[in-house]
This record gives sequence, C-alpha cells and structure tokens, in this order.
Amino acid sequence: MDGSVPSWCWNESVAREKLEAIVWMRGAVCPHCGEGKRLYALKGASHRPGLYKCGRCRRQFTATVGTVFHGSHVPLDKWFLAIHLLYVKKPPASIREIEKWLGISYKTAWALAQRLKGADLDRARDFDDMLRRLCRGAGRAAQGDRGADT
Repeated sequence: MDGSVPSWCWNESVAREKLEAIVWMRGAVCPHCGEGKRLYALKGASHRPGLYKCGRCRRQFTATVGTVFHGSHVPLDKWFLAIHLLYVKKPPASIREIEKWLGISYKTAWALAQRLKGADLDRARDFDDMLRRLCRGAGRAAQGDRGADT
C-alpha cells in the first residue's frame, strides 16, 4: 500500500458511495428484515444522502448500520482519512495529529482510534480489505434485531 492519500478521503459523498459498494456488493439489503427488493432511496432537502427506507418493515437505514461507523457523528470521509493516517501512513499518526488533520477534538480522535483498534486492520492487504473488516456483518439481515433506527 502506498502512502498517498486517496481522493475519497476528501469527499463525503464519494466516501459514502465507496462504503455502499463494500457493504452492499450484491445490492442494498435492509439490515433489519433482509428485504432486498422493495428499498427506496429517500431524497430531498429533509433527508441526508444515503438514507434508504425498506418497503417491508418501513424502517430507515444507511450503509453504516452494523459497522464501526454506525452512530457516529463524524463524516465518513474523516473516518477514512483517520484509517489512512493510522494504518496506511508510515509511521502511523498520533492522536494529536489526527485531531489536527481532521479538525476534531482530541476526545473524538481518541474515540475513533479506539473503535478501529478492535478490527485487526494491521493484517489487511489494502484499504478495501480494511473497509471489509470494519463492515463485517453489515449488509446481512440481523434477524430479530429491533435496535435504534439510523
């Protein structure tokens, strides 16, 4: 893996599309009920990009459900840049450097690093493999899961 920062680390919509391609390799699937056909992209000023609604269970979801990114208020492009700084860049960035590069607080930078630690990213072959490791279990229906909506 080379150390140059990929272009999708600087653009949130491109980062979201990349995550959707990794999580939903065979097409979007509702993480709540497993429906794969009756899914509707919610568009308009009142909806955030990447938000879908299931026509079967009527719940809303994004590609981040079931991933390490779920429930985070940090944009995906900043997550991807943090992954790059911690696992691709040699030597890895410190928490203070991540704080500065991403324009977030030290506490948030530390929390990002802690979430990423458990994913065993050191063994990944490339960035896509890192994302696959972070998204394990996402894209499959969580049968009986009645967790919080996204």
